[in-house]
Amino acid sequence: MKGLTICPTPLGNLSDISKRQLETLQNADIILCEDTRSTGKLLERLEIRRIDGVPLLWSYHDHNESQRLVSIMESLSEGKKVVLVSDAGTPTISDPGFRVVAQARLEGFPVVALPGPVAAMVALSASGLPSDRVLFEGFLPAKRGERKKRLLSAKESAATVLLYESPKRLRALLEDIGEIFEESPIVVGRELTKKFESYYSGTAKEVLLKLPDPVKGECVVVISKTSKQVDHVDAKKLVHQLAKAGVNPKSIRSVVREHYGVSKKDIFNWLEELKS
Repeated sequence: MKGLTICPTPLGNLSDISKRQLETLQNADIILCEDTRSTGKLLERLEIRRIDGVPLLWSYHDHNESQRLVSIMESLSEGKKVVLVSDAGTPTISDPGFRVVAQARLEGFPVVALPGPVAAMVALSASGLPSDRVLFEGFLPAKRGERKKRLLSAKESAATVLLYESPKRLRALLEDIGEIFEESPIVVGRELTKKFESYYSGTAKEVLLKLPDPVKGECVVVISKTSKQVDHVDAKKLVHQLAKAGVNPKSIRSVVREHYGVSKKDIFNWLEELKS
């Protein structure tokens, strides 16, 4: 169809391509992609012939999107079939693309999204961890201080947390998870849908010991919500209530730890919040 189509591509296994995705790529006038070389190779492997250079492959990423938007909107106004893809998985999910979708909608062009793979959902499905409430955080900041702030905030959500991470930074991330989430179960999925797909489960400290050296391939980290996490908000409320009632800190720590199993460090921080 004319307009903008968001078209997922396989995470790694070409057999996962759907008939509708294949037809969309075959019939495109322009394909917006992160890397024209990668997408060109994908089209070759899918046996999609480019006749006289059509479909055109346009690079579209964080560094050139402001310049590309004008040309993309002009193409849509000419009735061209424009397809947005990512190197693997579903575009706009921790991936460039949402701005072109927003602009196309703003200017009244048709926008359709095809169903397809999302690495975070694949890992969650295979993790065996609770999925009734989920927080998707994508890639966390590279700086440790900022990363730990995001992890602390995620812990407060009382949800199962989904993260993306590069193989080079995975160990550093797991060290922070072990410090903040302590004994919470986690699952790390690596090379999802590919030949060397692997899953590692346990606490963050246990998973660190199980990982190969070096780690290869993009990773998804799933952190389980636990009964302790679910009770975290209530535990904090109880600390504040007892402190305001004049109960001494030692008794507060004893009572709250017995009922909720939270750490001494958490209780100390909550008491400090009241002082400030």
